[in-house]
Amino acid sequence: MSLFTWAPGLVWSLMGQAHASESQVWVRNHTQKTLHVASTVQSGETWAEGREWTSQQQVIEPGKVGEVMRFTRRKRDVKSSPIFLVNTLTIDGVDDALELRTSLKRSFCSTSMESGLGGLGASELRWGESDIAFTVRREMEQRNMGGFPFCQGGNERIELIIEPDHPLPVAPKPGPDDLQIMAYNIWYLVGKPRQNSRWEGIVEVVSGNDVVVFSEAFKERYRTLIMDRIRDEYPYMTRVISGNSVMNGGVFVASRWPFEGLEPDSSGLYRAPQYIFSGRECAGEDCWASKGIQYVIIKKNGRNFHLFATHLQSTDPVFRSNNQAFDAMIRQTESVGRWVGEWNISKEEPVLIAGDLNFDGNDAELSTRVLDNMGALMPKRVGPIQHSFMMANPASAAQALDYVLYSRYHRAPTQAEQTILLPAGMLSDHFPVRALYRFGEP
Repeated sequence: MSLFTWAPGLVWSLMGQAHASESQVWVRNHTQKTLHVASTVQSGETWAEGREWTSQQQVIEPGKVGEVMRFTRRKRDVKSSPIFLVNTLTIDGVDDALELRTSLKRSFCSTSMESGLGGLGASELRWGESDIAFTVRREMEQRNMGGFPFCQGGNERIELIIEPDHPLPVAPKPGPDDLQIMAYNIWYLVGKPRQNSRWEGIVEVVSGNDVVVFSEAFKERYRTLIMDRIRDEYPYMTRVISGNSVMNGGVFVASRWPFEGLEPDSSGLYRAPQYIFSGRECAGEDCWASKGIQYVIIKKNGRNFHLFATHLQSTDPVFRSNNQAFDAMIRQTESVGRWVGEWNISKEEPVLIAGDLNFDGNDAELSTRVLDNMGALMPKRVGPIQHSFMMANPASAAQALDYVLYSRYHRAPTQAEQTILLPAGMLSDHFPVRALYRFGEP
């Protein structure tokens, strides 16, 4: 992701996707289940589908966002009021349907709009019972015309966000010869939202692993807060990658097992060997950060696990062309493969490469090229969600950018699976990935 990528939820109209005096209803499905949406209009006048309103996407897959309805806000089309727009949601495992109701009324200079769950009053509620339940939030963006709050315009959005109402699924407990790793881009860049609160949710999400690879942990204040909170569970943590650039590299490793061959400094952190991308290996604003690779040996139950943690070049920069950035990302993958080889690691020991790798694993041709460059193989991707970068809007590509890979030239796992998780709270613009590697006895 670029250091300047816009936050999810950009105003759809600013992207040129809505006609004047139209509004939309989006549904963001941050669950592991498929959502179904039926849209209707209740009106005392003739509102024709395809003219005053349209029913859009009716099935929202796990982890995705869809536009389910679009409707006019022109005053001349609301001749008698109110008009009720009804979106009915159903999901597997919950008997009751959920209803979002939106009312349109004529106003002094245009139309007014209200929206709520289970009527018009609630903006948040719990949907379901016992172990199958979800939190539903309604967020509503309205635009005033001419600065007058009673003169609302079009190009507005109502967004429903459906999230699990329970902790993340319990991971399989790793055995003595297994390694469970999470890779999480935590989106702590300058200007990103809710920085004062998101870190606490991130602390909860990363619990329960052998190792966590953090990326985009650029902000020292929040990186320190996270480190202090997780230190009891992960007492071994590296210093963030750093160099001579304006910013640090944003990558550090937290482990519940010791680092072989490293000693802590006065702060209790470990300074790991690192390789900093430079020159033609970076493009645009990524060159302002000391992005690179960090290498640690994790000693679990007497066994060495070699881990290379990194965050590769964004292919969607602001200050360079996408082609230049793509070429830089490819060069970085070559550098990863070359640097891994320079360590002359025993072929009998496991080698893993983890982080925000910024290539779309759903692109088979690109994946083959990148994996060949790094000398790596991909674990089996399990679960219903096959993208780790949050879709900002319904037109966004569903990209899988975050991985825990393994070296094809070293000890092969007997089992390797990676799952993309969906924590509640929209904690980052990336979803965390959790990989379980089983290697059997040494």
